Amino acid sequence: MSMEDMIRTIVKEELKNLFEDIQQLMDSRDLKPTPKYLRVAQAAEMLKVSPSTMYSMTKEEGFPAIRNGHNKAVMIESGALQEWLNAKTQKIS
Repeated sequence: MSMEDMIRTIVKEELKNLFEDIQQLMDSRDLKPTPKYLRVAQAAEMLKVSPSTMYSMTKEEGFPAIRNGHNKAVMIESGALQEWLNAKTQKIS
């Protein structure tokens, strides 16, 4: 086994251990990864507002809501929501 292969093996094992440690930490704190797309109720829960308030927010210009034309469902991309919140927070500061 070459030196490069040995280093790759060690790094791979260390990364695997690190990811396992992170998962255990998340599980112990009951943390779940944020889904890519949120339903209005999920976004409302995250922001600690009512679903009706969240629906109102989705109608604001520039809010990152995605409307499915077929069934009128509203989805919110979680990364875009965070960016939108950061922009709003900077305007207030």
